[in-house]
Amino acid sequence: MNLALTLPQLGWQAFFIQQLSLAEFEQALIARVTAHHRSGYQLMTQQGPQAIARGELDARRLANYQKLNAEQARNAASLQQRREKERQFRAC
Repeated sequence: MNLALTLPQLGWQAFFIQQLSLAEFEQALIARVTAHHRSGYQLMTQQGPQAIARGELDARRLANYQKLNAEQARNAASLQQRREKERQFRAC
């Protein structure tokens, strides 16, 4: 199972990189807080969720999340294609 995510998938935006120097960016571990608990935070990184390594997040649950994201991307692309076909039909 591929656990790698891209920075945009984690919610990374150009604004965030502007807040760091190059040295800070190279040394930083970029992570997204996915849950907050009394005992700490649950983080998701480009390398995969830190919680899986600690046994706090089921790998199957992450796989389902990634599958849902892929399905949403396909559905958005399909919707865009349908809209384009409608525009072409109206133009005729």
